[in-house]
Amino acid sequence: MDQNSSESSKLQRKSSIETEPKTLFEEEMNSAREAALRVINSKTREEALKIFLEGLKLVGAAVDQNWQLNSDSDEE
Repeated sequence: MDQNSSESSKLQRKSSIETEPKTLFEEEMNSAREAALRVINSKTREEALKIFLEGLKLVGAAVDQNWQLNSDSDEE
């Protein structure tokens, strides 16, 4: 057996379902909403934002990097 075939035999395939995002059940979603409301009602805006964004990782954006949120959306 050559080196390439031994290396490829070590690779193990994963089912695509293992790489997809997990889905919450209705009860779990309701619990998450209640927890989020507790954070919003008991923390400052900055503290809540820090809690909600903790652990998130930046991913490549599929939009123009120069895009900016326009709060004047009534102009449409």
